[in-house]
Amino acid sequence: MKRMRALALIGLLTGAALAFRQEARAAPESSPDSVKIVSISPDPATALRVGEKATFKVEVEYILESASSGSITLVIQRGESGQLPLANETQVVQKGRARIILRKDVAVPDTSAIQVFTPLTAQGGTSSSIVDTRVYRVVKK
Repeated sequence: MKRMRALALIGLLTGAALAFRQEARAAPESSPDSVKIVSISPDPATALRVGEKATFKVEVEYILESASSGSITLVIQRGESGQLPLANETQVVQKGRARIILRKDVAVPDTSAIQVFTPLTAQGGTSSSIVDTRVYRVVKK
């Protein structure tokens, strides 16, 4: 009798586990949030010159599914760590998939490199690990 109950319980649990797995497989997977630099100018292969003005034009494609809105920021900073950004340009974005263009003019400082990156932050988020980056070499005049 105990053995029959144990086998019945095992059968019931096995059936429940299989049903749960099938339901989990059938549930649609949501797209993760992402951001990608589609095009950027000037070309990162070209060195920037100290003292000259550079106009950064960055086309970004994003997917935002975790919130109804968020922001993408174009951040331009010196390559050395611990420095304040040279420029920021933020644009509010809506849930879904889209492309935006961000522009910013910067005077190239005396540094070895300039980093350009585009973090995507979901509304209510305090930080983002969703970032795309480009690096420029800087040369003296």
